[in-house]
Amino acid sequence: MTLRAALVAGSDGLRSVVARNAKVNRYGPLRKAAFTARLDGVYGLNGRVELFTARDGKVIGLAPIGGGLANMTVALGKNHTAGAAAAGKDRAGYVLREAREIPELAERLQDAEVDGEVLACGPFDRPILPHHIEGLALLGDAAGYYDPLTGQGIYRALRSAELAAPAILQALQTRSSESIRDYGISRHEEFAFGTRLQHVIERLSRQPLLWRMALRMIGASSLLTSKLAEVIGDCPKETNACIPVMKSP
Repeated sequence: MTLRAALVAGSDGLRSVVARNAKVNRYGPLRKAAFTARLDGVYGLNGRVELFTARDGKVIGLAPIGGGLANMTVALGKNHTAGAAAAGKDRAGYVLREAREIPELAERLQDAEVDGEVLACGPFDRPILPHHIEGLALLGDAAGYYDPLTGQGIYRALRSAELAAPAILQALQTRSSESIRDYGISRHEEFAFGTRLQHVIERLSRQPLLWRMALRMIGASSLLTSKLAEVIGDCPKETNACIPVMKSP
């Protein structure tokens, strides 16, 4: 069965079927995967998101969600691929072992247990080729994705929808693709600086000495910490709700 439409909006995520069928997305060179779990029994939760980095490129994110629970994401580089594959069905044990290797988390997670399913996702480098295809609009992660440090996918999805909505309405009313072209340009400009900064951070994190020096410098200034979180986390300027506590061993 074939369905025809004047316009297709692809908002179907990192592995977008729409973008793939349009032949505009591809895998980038960065190979990372992540495991996300809900934990019970974490000590020392302080109401803020905490990020921990290791010398081997591993990043742990810990986000309190109330009731003594926290969401934890363990992001791993390609050098951990074999271990992740060997974990098999014991994903819960695997993510806890990886997280407990971070010195600051060893005691805090000693009694922690995974509550529910462990979710896996990746890789996180899915660039979109420059394109203008009449009748096609890509939104959110489907429009391109790169290794987020603070997990800003929800904001970008909602913001791209705000930008796309009037363009889609105009395209349907006028039967012209010009507004969709303008939307693509606006979306790129909206997130360009934050994405470039993410690339810089990822490359810097592969140099342990420079990475630790950068974290010390940023951590010594609340202004720099707030600004970094604002840019890479897409936080509103009037709130510090998503300012992370960044730590590196």
